Amino acid sequence: MPGRIQPPHRGDIHDRLKQALVTGLTLTVPLLITVVVVSFIWGFIFGTLQPLTGTLQRVLGISGDTPEILLQIVSLLVVVVLVVIIGFLADSYSGAKAAEQRFDRAMGAIPGIGSVYQTFNEMSELVFDADTESFQEIKLVEFPTEGSYATGFVTAETPEDIQRQTGHEDMLTIYVPLAPNPLMGGYVLHVSPDRCIDVDMSVEEGLKTIMTSGVAIGDTDTVEAAPLEYSDSLPDGIVQAGWFSSGDRDDEEPSGDATSSAEDRQGEGS
Repeated sequence: MPGRIQPPHRGDIHDRLKQALVTGLTLTVPLLITVVVVSFIWGFIFGTLQPLTGTLQRVLGISGDTPEILLQIVSLLVVVVLVVIIGFLADSYSGAKAAEQRFDRAMGAIPGIGSVYQTFNEMSELVFDADTESFQEIKLVEFPTEGSYATGFVTAETPEDIQRQTGHEDMLTIYVPLAPNPLMGGYVLHVSPDRCIDVDMSVEEGLKTIMTSGVAIGDTDTVEAAPLEYSDSLPDGIVQAGWFSSGDRDDEEPSGDATSSAEDRQGEGS
């Protein structure tokens, strides 16, 4: 009959319901996870401050009828003020840096606790120290196989001995982190500059990319490096210094395997 409205196909209804479910999960899951994480952190912080809350209540003569949330907020403010005072005194004291280093060494020497302390100490220095230059800039490096590129952070110039052994000048030491935590492990590569691709991305954007497993990748501009010649191993001009985890040093010389493989590639090229 002309003009009759056809009922929706069962498959269309199924697809629309499926799409609505996916859209709903996309909107609600991040919010729910955020609420759960914030609630956990909130409970942990104020659970830790509970003894201080009771002490303040007794010292200041605060009535027992005072809302618990108000006491918790006051306790948190007291802790923040104490942290600021400690930081101010540390910045004002000329020997604070040496004392901090001695304390870090003492904590690091404690079996079991030392490795945990060093890990979080390095993380806090990277996150909170405004003067840190641990990560200087972002580079793309062909790693670990041909045709795939890893996001790396330039950390330093490569030691001269490594440059001499590999036959490359002005090499860069690049840290290629593992997602989603760039501070807990990754690879240290010594790379010739012509094997890198410059990326118009800040260090903060690079860290966000790693911590979100690539979800937060935005628009970036790249500068092409020299044409790459593929091989069965790492591309020429790249030396893998090894696996890095918190507490390792990235300025150590490469192992004998890395040096010998670089020399073999250099001999094949000649």
